[in-house]
Amino acid sequence: FEVNDEDGDSAHNAGPFTFEIRSGNKKSLFRITDDGELRTAARFQRSEKGDDSYNLQIRVYDNGHPPLFSEAWIEIRIVNGSQYSPVIKPLTITALVPFNDDSGYFLGTVE
Repeated sequence: FEVNDEDGDSAHNAGPFTFEIRSGNKKSLFRITDDGELRTAARFQRSEKGDDSYNLQIRVYDNGHPPLFSEAWIEIRIVNGSQYSPVIKPLTITALVPFNDDSGYFLGTVE
């Protein structure tokens, strides 16, 4: 999963960005890379209840002086892939699409 970031500042105040997991990372099961990729950091064990849910608070800092930041919450649900059908939840995504651009503008991938 990749966390995307944007900054309307001039280039010297924008990237490189710094990402961190602020809360919800019990037992350090997740990590976020310098590129904003959210990854597992451990092997998940099957729990008694069959699935686990994690709410991570992610913060990204820009390169300004002083650095500014923005935060987002990400819900992660770990399920045993061999027991459950695919699940798609209602999801709202805001996409920035240029006006007067050709059709076929890439918006993202549903996984």
